[in-house]
Amino acid sequence: MKNGIIHQSQHAPDPAYPTDAREKSTMADTTAYHIAERKIEKALRAREIELDLRGSDDTGLTELPESLGQLTQLESLDLSGNQLTALPESLIRLTQLEWLNLSENQLTTLPESLSQLTQLQSLRFSGNQLAALPEWLSQLTWLRSLGLSGNQLTTLPESLGQLTQLEYLELSGNRLMALPESLSRLTQLRYLNLSGNRLTTLPASLIRLTRLERLSLSGNQLTMLPESLIRLTRLQLLRLSGNRLTTLPASLGRLDSLGTLEVESNPFHPELAAAVSEGLNAVRRYLRAQARAQVALNEAKLILIGEGEVGKSCLLGALRGDPWEEGRPTTHGIEIKPVEVTDPGTGIEIRLNGWDFGGQRVYRPTHQLFFTAPAVYLVVWKPREGPQQGFVKEWIKLVKHREPEAKILVVSTHGGPQARQPDIDRQEIWDLNPGAQGNRGAEAGDRPRCGRPAGDGPPLPQALASGARAVARDRGCLSAARSVLRHLRGTGHRAGGRPAPAAHLSPGRGPDPLRA
Repeated sequence: MKNGIIHQSQHAPDPAYPTDAREKSTMADTTAYHIAERKIEKALRAREIELDLRGSDDTGLTELPESLGQLTQLESLDLSGNQLTALPESLIRLTQLEWLNLSENQLTTLPESLSQLTQLQSLRFSGNQLAALPEWLSQLTWLRSLGLSGNQLTTLPESLGQLTQLEYLELSGNRLMALPESLSRLTQLRYLNLSGNRLTTLPASLIRLTRLERLSLSGNQLTMLPESLIRLTRLQLLRLSGNRLTTLPASLGRLDSLGTLEVESNPFHPELAAAVSEGLNAVRRYLRAQARAQVALNEAKLILIGEGEVGKSCLLGALRGDPWEEGRPTTHGIEIKPVEVTDPGTGIEIRLNGWDFGGQRVYRPTHQLFFTAPAVYLVVWKPREGPQQGFVKEWIKLVKHREPEAKILVVSTHGGPQARQPDIDRQEIWDLNPGAQGNRGAEAGDRPRCGRPAGDGPPLPQALASGARAVARDRGCLSAARSVLRHLRGTGHRAGGRPAPAAHLSPGRGPDPLRA
């Protein structure tokens, strides 16, 4: 055998193989071989265009008769269910073949001579031992159906995208961890089976397969699906069972063509799991309700808390780009003002409703009633007075008592090169608030009520959005605001106004959460 092609019949005895078993095997091989020869002779005499040489449970071909190459009129050849490890050279003479089935054999490689069967429209290699696909496969440009399930493929060649006539692609039961971008060129695909692989994400380009009617993704490791699946408007069946999905894209509820949705064995949150148990219509109602809720999705609370006169109102004004206000009065109760930021990943405008809470102790019991999880909390303190005087830990505990999953930014104001730098037990804050975020306002002079800007310039949010280093040499809360906005933009917000989880920070790893 050379390059996966059998040149002549070889039956070398194996001394380690029991004689009686070897004899039975040899007899079965001989019987299957003779049966195949008789079928070939019959087809040759009758000039048949179809030939069935499928193996059975008891008998199967280990090699093919060379006479097979004489059937140059063949259009359909079924060689599935045998024990073939290689293919004869004579196979390349079957240039009229349109349908070839080599499933359930023991092939580990494919001879390049198959690339000459350019009339092939259907090719099946399922249930073999292929670890890679040859580049020459892309030369079979008339292929409409390609079966490769149950092999050992870990990657797909980019050249697969050249098979632009494909309508059916079977890749289940392999070891694929990613898909090539070229898959998006297969715009004629109606059936795509990727079940039983190791996929963790789907390429965004998948949405170009707008003719898809059946998409199987069960038994992978997917944790999320793109909202852009809504573009697959012809999708009738979607299999997602046995993944790691906790939610489904709301856009699926608008796929009216979808008649079958299989999503069992996923760790969905309780509301979605309840809908799944009731069937497709319940899931569709749930997802449509989610979509309606997302009309006002890009809003969240931004809650500023801390002791009195630490600069909360000035910080909120700086975040909004408000002009400096000399002698700003102390806040009593609550003031609510919007802050507009932009998600850097999507460019979506996010509206944060800034809640400025008065720091006087008399308001503290009622303020807790407004603490809710879908919010970003800013605990503001003044380094000159120290964290104890700023009651930083107490404010964090107050929030965590009401909302254990709340996301908190610790912000210091009234700092600067000549002023006292933030001195706070970072480990204690981490332990108290795992995943805490923090920053400090650098380049800030120690001015009463946060100080005023030293120069004029465009509003701070616009300057930050365009990448400007600073409006001028910021003083007071402007530099704290600059740091806060950077954190807010980096964190982003989820649908429904829920802030995305802050990055997990631990001592000695990643950025210092208490530095700008």
